[in-house]
Amino acid sequence: MKLIALSIQNYRSIKTIDNFTVTSFQSILGENNSGKSNILSAIEVFLSAGSGGTKPEDFNDKSQTIIIKTNFKLNSPRLKKTWKPYLLNDELILEKHIWIEIDSKTEKETIKNEFHGYQAEPKEWFLSERKIKALKGDRPKWKEIIEENKLPDYFIENGSCNATIFRKALSKYLSENEIEYDEPDLSSTQALGLASNVISSLPKFYLLKAITDYSDEIDKRSSNTTFRKLMADLSDRILKLDPEYQKIEKALLTIEELLNDKKAQNALAENRLPSIGVIEEKIKQLISRLMPSVEKVSLRVLTEDVKTIFSKGVELTIDDGIETDVLLKGHGLQRCIVFSLIQTLILNERNELINTDPTQIEDNPILLAIEEPELYIHPQLGKLFYDVLNEFGRSQQVIYCTHSPRFIDVYENENIALVSKTKINGTKIKNCDTNAFNGLTDRKIFQGLTQLNTDVNELFFAKNVIVAEGPE
Repeated sequence: MKLIALSIQNYRSIKTIDNFTVTSFQSILGENNSGKSNILSAIEVFLSAGSGGTKPEDFNDKSQTIIIKTNFKLNSPRLKKTWKPYLLNDELILEKHIWIEIDSKTEKETIKNEFHGYQAEPKEWFLSERKIKALKGDRPKWKEIIEENKLPDYFIENGSCNATIFRKALSKYLSENEIEYDEPDLSSTQALGLASNVISSLPKFYLLKAITDYSDEIDKRSSNTTFRKLMADLSDRILKLDPEYQKIEKALLTIEELLNDKKAQNALAENRLPSIGVIEEKIKQLISRLMPSVEKVSLRVLTEDVKTIFSKGVELTIDDGIETDVLLKGHGLQRCIVFSLIQTLILNERNELINTDPTQIEDNPILLAIEEPELYIHPQLGKLFYDVLNEFGRSQQVIYCTHSPRFIDVYENENIALVSKTKINGTKIKNCDTNAFNGLTDRKIFQGLTQLNTDVNELFFAKNVIVAEGPE
């Protein structure tokens, strides 16, 4: 599954971006404050749970809805089966609508969201709730329909069936069987009650921002930084494969039961610390003197799972001649560390880090977004960064913003997009126009492209370019 087209309305500096073509290795160029980062942020909002952290100030016009529309091309047989009711020629089109609701009494603003899309109905009338009601009326005899069409026993609960039972059983039936569908209705999108397991099959998104200091990434108050999410994912995916992992789970269970009322029936678990009960009783006695109705006070000590501990509690030291905390290293090394964590996670996703059962490997794609990959990087190391990203883009997908002519390749000009912003139109993005090649032979095109190098590539970052013929 790869993102092949993107449309955005009413998000930050973006008023309307319509059907921007996205490649597997997409570079986005533009001046500072033109809205490049807002495009990456819109993708993150779409691929995040709920409203993706959208705030009222993220609306270009607060009276209008933010609409982020994506087109994904599907290649995986599993994903094709999962998304079959929503596909048009192996292409998945989804929209995320985000809007502001204002409480009439408190005038409090609340961010709401929902997915929209084109959904096909099963061809067989008895496998579509909409077709059943169109044919049998608003109160169909569900049990008769099930028996006449020989649907499985799980469609009936306690000898009867209603719309709720039928809907739940139908979802199971459609996911487990090969079903023929009508063509989706393209007249308008409809709100989709997409299950979380379906949404989870969308690409996994990682954004490496143009951070100025690594301390921003490892801030323990935030669990949403790229570093924190990477550490959590690495622990969740790798540590659980370790044969000794159960020792950690057992230790955490012991801590939980030492601090709190015993929840799990585990013969090896310790009893709760008596001193905590003493504290509870003393607090109860003191409160009861003021409020006699209080009969019990319970303390609950919050404990965390391994994933949370690993994301919040990990600190890194680096020995590059002197072993010190990474915060004391240069910004270039700090950025390399986050980038290396991303590569580690990618290797694990591809079953190249720790060998596992191939049937257990997820085929969910990764969409890696990077702001200014050249930031704090020596030019020679920047070339290595570019090569690594380019290789990753061949199997997965990379979208990055850059100010460096060393991070674009005119031989792959279809991967270059230009961003601009005006006060009237807001942020706009356009793909590189290849019409200039019309009528030229391959030899002429090759001769032209060979004139471009990392220095001449600066023309892609210019407002205007003058092409002079001759030695000049």
